[in-house]
Amino acid sequence: MLRKRYIRRSNLCEVTFELPEFELPRGIEVKSVHLVGDSNNWDRRATPMKRGNNGAFRTTLELETEKWYEFRYLINGELWFTEWHADAYVPDGQGGDNCVVVTRAETE
Repeated sequence: MLRKRYIRRSNLCEVTFELPEFELPRGIEVKSVHLVGDSNNWDRRATPMKRGNNGAFRTTLELETEKWYEFRYLINGELWFTEWHADAYVPDGQGGDNCVVVTRAETE
């Protein structure tokens, strides 16, 4: 799930990335989830997501507006997972798709 909040008087958009417990893969114990993508140069450890009381993993980033950011979730350091509510999807060059979040400037 993606939530966006545009920060007035700046070119930033606060984006909350959330992976709800009911969307986590079944049959494995999920110990960690990281957000990996353009926002952190695809660094697998740069952006850990915190598990909340409701079981969802969440992180919030401030991203520049008017850009597309490709990303994926990485579960337990080895399982790539898709955000089913992304703004778009693009081929990842390896037979799958990357998720995209688009940060358009808020219109007044």
